[in-house]
Amino acid sequence: MMEQLATAVYPDVQEERQLRRYMASIQRKLLPSWQLQEVFEHYEVTVPQEFEVVRFLSPHTYLLAVLIEAMPHIRQVFGQCPVYLEVERDPDEGFEELFGVIMANATPEKALTLLAQFDQEWFTQIANRTRGKLNFTVDTTNDESV
Repeated sequence: MMEQLATAVYPDVQEERQLRRYMASIQRKLLPSWQLQEVFEHYEVTVPQEFEVVRFLSPHTYLLAVLIEAMPHIRQVFGQCPVYLEVERDPDEGFEELFGVIMANATPEKALTLLAQFDQEWFTQIANRTRGKLNFTVDTTNDESV
């Protein structure tokens, strides 16, 4: 999968080699970790975001345990639904944050109510463990953004 990403992003051979070296260095640090493997078993990551998520988690490995711990709480409130990981960047502030985008099978109003329930029952209690680098949001599967 990483090879496909390298070829898709960098068709130039030299750039592809640099990307492969960088990804290999990240893999040596992270991919042997059972926690990262478990995160990728439970969360969806689009191809454009795959590199960004791995790059972001490399210095923020403490988020792996939080992401794993979050999944049963997400399932309890939202049921079985995909949850995407996305890195959001604010270039003006020089700040990055990882988002878990919960794809709720509900109306936008109901999805927001469920997100508030998730926040109240679990996330606000552990938010200090994220050090401001992880948040959850909701989107709906019926093409109406929340």
